[in-house]
Amino acid sequence: MPQKKIPEDSGGEDGIVCVECKSTDGDPSDPIVFCDGCDLIVHATRYGNPLVNAIPEGDWFCYQCYSRRSPSLAVSVLAKVEQ
Repeated sequence: MPQKKIPEDSGGEDGIVCVECKSTDGDPSDPIVFCDGCDLIVHATRYGNPLVNAIPEGDWFCYQCYSRRSPSLAVSVLAKVEQ
């Protein structure tokens, strides 16, 4: 899997900072994940479904990027998450 480009102004020693809590700490029970579309950096538990259930294999896209890729599917996924 190719390395993700970390934005230079992300802060932290290695540039990995959760945009929600501003923490640089990730661990196996709450990993920090990267959106493959926009480089959003966030803890899995801070983002919510589906990340709290499991980290997907391969690419992962935040809701905003996912909706750009598949607008009709994103609406149905978002509706399920909000229930």
